[in-house]
Amino acid sequence: MIHLRVNGLPTFDENGLFSGYRGTARDETNEVDARQEEAAARALLMDAVESLEDGFALFDADDRLVLFNTPFGKMVDDAVRDTLIIGNTFEQITTKWAAGGGYDLSESERAEFLKLRMERHRNLPSTNIYHLADGTWVEISERRTSDGGCVLVRHPITELKQIEEALRASDERMRRLIDIAPEAIIVADETMNIQIFNSGAERAFGYSASEVIGQKVDILMPERFRGGHDGHVKMFVGSEAVERSMGDRSTIVGLRKDGEEFPSEAAISKLTTPEGPVFTVMLRDITSRVRAENELARARAHLEDAIETISQAVSLWSADRKLILFNRKFEEIFNFEGKKVEVGLDFDELVETALEQGIFSDDPTAAAVYARKRTVVFDLANGQPITREAKGGRYYQVLDVRTHDGGVLSVGSDVTDIVRREQFMQEATQHAELANRAKSEFLANMSHELRTPLNAILGFSEILQTEPFGNLGDQRYKEYISDIHDSGSHLLEIINDILDLSRIEAGQISLREEPVDVHEIAERVLTMLRGRADEGGVEIIDDISNDLPNLYADARIMRQILVNLISNAVKFTNADKEVVVSAEINSAGEFIVCVSDEGIGISEEDQIHVLEPFGQVDGSLTRSFEGVGLGLPLTKSFVELHGGDLHLESEVGVGTTVSLAFPPERVVEKEK
Repeated sequence: MIHLRVNGLPTFDENGLFSGYRGTARDETNEVDARQEEAAARALLMDAVESLEDGFALFDADDRLVLFNTPFGKMVDDAVRDTLIIGNTFEQITTKWAAGGGYDLSESERAEFLKLRMERHRNLPSTNIYHLADGTWVEISERRTSDGGCVLVRHPITELKQIEEALRASDERMRRLIDIAPEAIIVADETMNIQIFNSGAERAFGYSASEVIGQKVDILMPERFRGGHDGHVKMFVGSEAVERSMGDRSTIVGLRKDGEEFPSEAAISKLTTPEGPVFTVMLRDITSRVRAENELARARAHLEDAIETISQAVSLWSADRKLILFNRKFEEIFNFEGKKVEVGLDFDELVETALEQGIFSDDPTAAAVYARKRTVVFDLANGQPITREAKGGRYYQVLDVRTHDGGVLSVGSDVTDIVRREQFMQEATQHAELANRAKSEFLANMSHELRTPLNAILGFSEILQTEPFGNLGDQRYKEYISDIHDSGSHLLEIINDILDLSRIEAGQISLREEPVDVHEIAERVLTMLRGRADEGGVEIIDDISNDLPNLYADARIMRQILVNLISNAVKFTNADKEVVVSAEINSAGEFIVCVSDEGIGISEEDQIHVLEPFGQVDGSLTRSFEGVGLGLPLTKSFVELHGGDLHLESEVGVGTTVSLAFPPERVVEKEK
């Protein structure tokens, strides 16, 4: 096909009809073919550009947009997409994108960004990464064309950035984990240059990471160990295993920055990577542990020395009943034939062997019983001692105590002398009890023997006082008879007290208990003793309320208690002084009876003696008062028979208060 360009004018005849054409024609076939080829090439280029996943744009030598593909248009925000007009300059488009929020920029950052962006655009080639406002990331590569234009390729890298961020976060986590590890972690390359030096390593060696990274690992060990270490490392590097440990954790000597050497445990592992083998050292400073072990060894040595100096047989057993420690005395006791006592010996095996060889006792039955008992006590290990009679009549006592780790500390002692002393004391106590019982029986019998003639004397003196057979004559006879009666009455009271005390000591007294009105008994006693008080110029005050509950007690003994206390108070109180008798129920529910006087008082050191039988106070103030010292001890015993307590308070020159406390269960409400 030929393409012609024609220039000319048409000609017409006299009738106006076309008769021809006059002009020139030029053959443009080559030009048309060239334009068609150019269009086809452009279409082919656009097809190729459109097939790209990346955004593509072409700018001419005047920096005006010539073409762009669809992905390029989709990579920009709707607000700035209208700037993608053929013929717009790069600066116009970029300015609009920056101002319209296409990039992740603050207001103050936009001018500086635009300046930097244009500078990069003018200095091609360049490849830069930008963070867009929608949170995505792009990589923009720009290259100069042969005609002075520019090709711009916009590649989305959001997923890549996310992967990089995940890797960075993972690396950061790993770095932090390594850094916070309590142990020293050191990573070195194939040449043993340090690559990682965590905080634990900084603490252990005294170096900062910046001081040692890039340095040889052997700066962390004493000079004398470096040669041997290099040899081990070379063997380790040459091993075929991709991933393995250089032996188990072993003890090595580390060297601190200040030159101090320290013991440590280290484990080295090898990991083969594409970049070459990597070595990781896990190191723990065991200075404290070694020091503790040394101190423990010294303490054990001291303990062994100490237990060797004592006379007891000492043994220490583990929680699984194995012998850990023992002294020579223990070894002497368990001197087995054909079997050695040594560390690791089982306790049950020890007992069985001792039983077989007759160490526990000459009597096989007694030995078997003790062996069983010994095992039970060992299992309990509660600190309760057991004693056995061994061969030859010796006695041994064993005490087992549980240790904090579940073991048992056993201490055996030869207590033969102690046992024999205890036997002697038991025999002496039995003899004393027999003697005391004989004394009580003697006193009881003697009291009965004395009361019979004494009652006769009192009876005849009373008869003579009434003069039933006529006047005696001389007044002195009457006075003598009165003295005989008073002395006999006093002697009878003493005999009765001795008899009561002997009954209590012999356990022969029994209570006839019933609800007792303490107020009524006190009134009767006061009536009986008021005459004696009046003779001495002593005032007795009755402060016992009739509203008090009854006391469940023996009425005869309660009367005797009040007679003893009140007569004592009157006896030791001078004229123009008072004796007060009171009773109450205290806050604890106890029935309290008190007798207080303003008498001579009792010193603190003598208060113990007055509560003992026949324990009179020896002093110039008391020698003039009659009595054998049985009143208070007998009263105390009577109160204790009722389950109560007697409390004495006294001060010399001020007076005395005796308080009786009967338990709440003896308080009985009166019937209305």
